Amino acid sequence: MEITNDIIVFLRDFVQLIMDFRFKTPNASSGSSKLNAQIIGQEIDESSAKKLKIHDESLLEDIRLLEELEFSFLNDDDKLIPSDAKKNHHEETNLNQLFDDTFPFPALEPNKEVFFGLPMKVKDLFQEIKGINELYDWQIDCLNLPAIQMRENLIYTLPTSSGKTLVAEILILKELLCHKRNVLFILPYVAVVKEKISSLAPFAIELDFLVEEYAGRNGECPPRQRRKKKSIYIATIEKSLCVINSLIEAGRLGEIGLVVIDELHLIGEKDRGTRLETAITKIKYMNLGIQIVGMSATIGNITEIEKFMEASTFAGNFRPVKLTEYMKCDKDIYKVDPSDPEMFVPFRVIDSDYDEQKLKIDPDHLGKLVMEVSPQDGVLIFCPTRQNCENVARLLTNVISKDFLEDHKQEKKKLLDNMKTYFEYICPILQRTIPYGIAYHHSGLVAEERRFLEEAFLAGTLCVICCTSTLAVGVNLPARRVILRSPYIGRDFLTKSRYKQMVGRAGRVGMSSGEGDSIIILKARDKSLAHDLFHAPMDNAKSSMHLCEFRGLSNLILSAISLGMATTCRELKALASMTLLNVQANEFNVMMSTEVEKIVKKFYKLKALWIKQETVPLDCTIKIVTTQQVQIGNSPVQRRQIVIKNSSQLEISNVGKAAVAACIDLHEAEKLYAELKKVQMGLVLVDYLHLLYIVTPSDLDIQMDPMIFCDEYLKLSPDQVHTAHTIGITEGMVMGIRCGKKYNEDKMRTVQRFYVTLIIQALWNLEEIYRVALRFKVTRGIVQSLMGQTASNAGCITRFCEQMSEFWALASILSVMVEKLRYCCSPELIPLMELPSVQLMRAKQLYAAGYKTLELIAQAKPQDLVQNIYHMSYKAAREIVSAATVMLLEKKDNLLHELDDLKIVLNGK
Repeated sequence: MEITNDIIVFLRDFVQLIMDFRFKTPNASSGSSKLNAQIIGQEIDESSAKKLKIHDESLLEDIRLLEELEFSFLNDDDKLIPSDAKKNHHEETNLNQLFDDTFPFPALEPNKEVFFGLPMKVKDLFQEIKGINELYDWQIDCLNLPAIQMRENLIYTLPTSSGKTLVAEILILKELLCHKRNVLFILPYVAVVKEKISSLAPFAIELDFLVEEYAGRNGECPPRQRRKKKSIYIATIEKSLCVINSLIEAGRLGEIGLVVIDELHLIGEKDRGTRLETAITKIKYMNLGIQIVGMSATIGNITEIEKFMEASTFAGNFRPVKLTEYMKCDKDIYKVDPSDPEMFVPFRVIDSDYDEQKLKIDPDHLGKLVMEVSPQDGVLIFCPTRQNCENVARLLTNVISKDFLEDHKQEKKKLLDNMKTYFEYICPILQRTIPYGIAYHHSGLVAEERRFLEEAFLAGTLCVICCTSTLAVGVNLPARRVILRSPYIGRDFLTKSRYKQMVGRAGRVGMSSGEGDSIIILKARDKSLAHDLFHAPMDNAKSSMHLCEFRGLSNLILSAISLGMATTCRELKALASMTLLNVQANEFNVMMSTEVEKIVKKFYKLKALWIKQETVPLDCTIKIVTTQQVQIGNSPVQRRQIVIKNSSQLEISNVGKAAVAACIDLHEAEKLYAELKKVQMGLVLVDYLHLLYIVTPSDLDIQMDPMIFCDEYLKLSPDQVHTAHTIGITEGMVMGIRCGKKYNEDKMRTVQRFYVTLIIQALWNLEEIYRVALRFKVTRGIVQSLMGQTASNAGCITRFCEQMSEFWALASILSVMVEKLRYCCSPELIPLMELPSVQLMRAKQLYAAGYKTLELIAQAKPQDLVQNIYHMSYKAAREIVSAATVMLLEKKDNLLHELDDLKIVLNGK
C-alpha cells in the first residue's frame, strides 16, 4: 500500500495530539502528602522528625530488637498499575521514536524493490556472504506476520536446522537500518558469540553499523553512546543482564529497539535461566517499545512462555533435510515411529564380521555404524562424559577398517603437523586417532584446538568426532549420522529437549548428504524409559526464581531498587507480577505479593534496605511507642512495629548497590565485603600473589592433587610463603594435607582456592597453557577457561570496590590487573587478542608474520593471510580481516564522537 504525504502528516499530527494529552495529564500518584512511613512508638516533636533517619542504628539499639520487629504493609489502594512505576526520565519519549514504534515501516523510494523492508543490497549480501539465494516458505510467512509488522513480541519455534537464525538476522538488520535503534542479541555460549560476531562482521562493513562483543571479559558497560552509527550488542546471557542494568541506570535503555534471544528454552535453567528471566522482566517493565523475539526448537510449555513474554507464537515442524531416527539394542536396529503403538519398529540386524577380540572391545558395534557412512560422510558420536569421548575415539581406531588411513591422508598429515607446530604439544590420543579421521571434542581442549578440529571436520579431513552434549547447542557441526552412545548424561536419563538438540545435528542443508539419521544405543533395561522419552512432550521451561529461598526474586528486587526503576512496594509488586514465576505461581504455590513483602522485610533486617528519609514529610509527626513488652533473659525489650505503605520509597545500602554493580547477589556481596575488610588490614604487595588470590573465584571445580600442592608450596619464595601465612595456610597444614589429614570445611576451601591461585599465577607469569596443564595435571581447556573466569571475577570485584569509597585503594590496584588478566600475554599482542577469533597462538603467528596492528590486518587481503600464516583457512582469514575492519570502524566512530563533544564545548564558550 502506497503511503501518501498527507496521510503521514495526519498521523504525525495525531501522535502529537496524543503526546500532548499524555504529558499534560497529572499523575495520580504525584503530589501526595500522605505519610509514607510510620514508626508507631513514643512521641517526638516536629524538629526531631526533621532529623530522624529511619535506618539509623539508634532505632536498632540491639540486634535482638531487630529480630523482634513486626512489619505491616499498608495498601494505598487495591490496584497494581505497572505504568505508575515509571520514572520521569523514562517517560521523556522522543516523538520521532514514538512514531517509528507506532508505524514501523521505513521511508522508501516509490516503486523501489525491497527485501522484507530492507534494501535489495541486503539480499545480495546474503547471497554473497552466506550463499543463501532463496528463503523457505515458513521464513517468508514468519517475516510477514502481523506481529513483525507491528513490532510486537514474538516466539518462533521450529526443529533444529530449519533456518531460524536467518529470520533473526533479517529482523536485526531491519531494526538497525530502518528503525535506527540498537539491537541486543543474546546467545548461550561465548564460542557462539564469537562465531556470530565473525559471521556478521562483513554485513557491518557493507551496511555501516557496528558489532560489539559482550562475552566473558569483553564489553564496556554501559555501551558507548553513539550519535550516528547503530550497534548490535552480541552477548552471553550473563553479560546481557549487565548491559541492560547499565543502560537502565544511565536512562538509555530506550536506545535498544530489538532484543533477540537464541535458545529461549534456557530460561528454564537454574542459574542462567534466572538471569534471562530477570532481563526479560526488566525490559517489559520499563515499557519503552522494545521488541523481544525469542527462538527455540525445544519448548514444551510454549503457552506459559508466550504469556510471560506477552508475545505471539509461530510454530512449525519444517525441516529441509529428512531425518530418520533409529534405536539400537544389541544387534537389532529399530525405526522410531511415534505413530506405531509399539514405537520401535524392527528395521534390520547389524551384520557384524567382528572377531571375538573386536566384539570384546566394541560390543555396541560403533565401528560398524561408523563405517556404514564414513569416511565419505561425517559422523558425530555424543558421549556421556569427557573421558568417554576420548575412550570411544581410541576404541574406534582398533575396530574400523585400515582403509580409513588412506582417506585424505595428506590432509590429515598436514593437520597433525600444523597442530604440533601451532601448539608445541598435541595429545597422544589425537596423535593416534587423527590419521584415521577421528577426533574427540570437549571442554578439555583449548579453543584453538577445538577450532582446528571443527574446521577439519567441515572440510571432510576428519569424518568422526566424539563429543559431549554441549556441542549440540554450540558451534555448527552438522553430520550425516548422529550416534548417541548412551541415553544418559552423567546419571540422568536424557530429556526430550536434549535428545532433539543432539539428533538435530544430523543432515543439514549443504553440508552433508540429502538426508540424515540418528541412532540411540540402549540396553534392554532402558527400552521402557526410551519409550517414555519418545512419547514425552518437549521439556517445560520452569522459573527458578523461587529456588534457594527466592534468591532470584530477591536479586531482581534488590537491583530494581538500586537502579531506581522500582522503589516502592507497589512498584516492586508490579515488577514481580511480570515474571515467569508469577505465570507459574499456582504450580509452585507462590503468592507473589506476599513474597515481595517477605523479601523487603528480610532486607530491612539485614540493614540492606531502609525507608528513604526524604519521603517523610517534614511537617509530620513520627511516633515511637511501646506496643508490647517482651522478656529476653532478664532485660525487658520493646517490640516496635514498622508500617510500610505501598508508596513508601525504599533505598538500599551501599553494599547492596555495589552488589548490583558487580552483578552478584547480596549474600555473595556480604561475604566479599567481609573478606575485603580483612584484606585491608594486611594486604601483601611484594608481588601479585595475594591480589591473585583475592580475584580467584571460590567456586571453581578443580580437583586438588595433594602431592602437587605440597611440591608447589615448597617452591614459593619467602615473600610468597608470608602471603600464604597471611591467607591462613601454614607449612603444617600443607604437610598434613599431603599425608591425608582432613581439616574443617573453611580451611579446606581456603587451601583449594590457593591451589587454583597457584595455577593462575603460572599463567600470569606467561607460562604456556599446555605446560601449566601438565604441571598441575588438569586439562588444557580448563586452564584456558580459568583465565577467563578469573578475569570476569576480577572485573566484578573491581566494580564492587568502585562503588564502596572505603575500598578506593583496592579499586585502583585491581583495575590495573584486570587488563592483563583478560589476555595474559605480552603487551604487544593485546591489540591482536581483541579480535574475536584470535587466541594467543594465533596472535603470535600474526605478529611474527608482520601483522602487528589492527590497521595492518584490516589492510590485508584474506589470501595474503592464508599465504603468510601457517594453517589458516580462507574462511578464518576473511573473518579476521572483517573483524579487524569493524573494530577500526568502531574506534573511528569513538573518535568522531569525542570530536563532536569537544566542538560542543568550544562552541559554547
